[in-house]
Amino acid sequence: MRIAFISLMANAPWGGSEVLWSNTAAYALEQGHEVFFSAFEWPSPHANINKLIQKGAVSYFRPHPTLKTRLINKLYKAAKVSSPEVAAIKKFNPDVILFNQGGAYTLRYWPELLAFAKENAIPYHLICHSYNEVVTFAEKQQKFIVSIFEGAVKVFTVSLQQKAIIERQLAHSITNNIQVSNLLNLPAEYPIPFPATTIDVPQLACIGSLTILAKGQDILFEALSSKKWKDRPWQLNLFGTGPDLDYLKRLASFYRIDDKVKFRGHVANMAAIWAECHLLIVPSRIDSGPMVVAEAMICGRPVVSTRVGIVPEWITSGDTGYIAEGITSHALDQILEVAWNDRYNWQKIGQQASIFGKNKMAASPVELFLDQLLTAENL
Repeated sequence: MRIAFISLMANAPWGGSEVLWSNTAAYALEQGHEVFFSAFEWPSPHANINKLIQKGAVSYFRPHPTLKTRLINKLYKAAKVSSPEVAAIKKFNPDVILFNQGGAYTLRYWPELLAFAKENAIPYHLICHSYNEVVTFAEKQQKFIVSIFEGAVKVFTVSLQQKAIIERQLAHSITNNIQVSNLLNLPAEYPIPFPATTIDVPQLACIGSLTILAKGQDILFEALSSKKWKDRPWQLNLFGTGPDLDYLKRLASFYRIDDKVKFRGHVANMAAIWAECHLLIVPSRIDSGPMVVAEAMICGRPVVSTRVGIVPEWITSGDTGYIAEGITSHALDQILEVAWNDRYNWQKIGQQASIFGKNKMAASPVELFLDQLLTAENL
């Protein structure tokens, strides 16, 4: 089969939305399929992108929208000439296309790619990664998005909550939906033994891109800025990089918790993180996963999280972790207080979380996803 993977994530060279499609593309090449992919052009492509090219994938790198590129695209359209990306896909002549959306509705910004698939009767799938609960659409936009979803062979989503919110926003049932599992970053052996460092000074981890709009580290800092938290012994370790690093450093100083907050940068080794940290905190505003919840639980750590994405499917408050009933500093403060008072049970809760997580995680998400893309009854 000839499979085209079209990645539409534009705000960063790499992210959680890119893991499943890129690993599935690599696996497809190993199984003898032909693969094309397109993605936004960045000065330094991610290692997974370079590996796909080395394995023999056909590639196209899309320039970022600028005044110049918009003008050129208008000229292509006026002259009824295919854009370079459409021409590259047409030359590859795929049997099936996967549109990988960083959000839930990204394809609506690329009507020429959608039109190519429809006009050439090429079956296409959508995968929706992130979502935003407060998005609204005019009726014309809703109808266009619904037509995109209805035209897809399958619409893949990451969580049940994500699917429910998309259906509410569109006032439309997604009957062609399949829930997928993202590939997890796990150590060779798990669970990880509970840290030897004393729980009297809990080591708290917050893992993710330093992008406050999605990941919400700012409301976590606000929650921890009250006198009661300043008077308690704890350390918050932020693992990750991102555009809001300098702001978050200033915010920690503003709230006078900079002595308790450490910015650790990107650390890919989950075993190293959980060898020293007792608890994961996920203050996300927007997140369809987050994969770090599943990874922490499987590694044997309890999680405090806002109610986003897969969280309600993975965490039972007081049993395998703690869920905040709101995405505010007040709600985080309340659930962190519950967790703090329960801290001498974290090791036991982490053990329960690991048992639950190992039973729940998908055995071979990449193999399953490729099969779902290529199953004859779907095409």
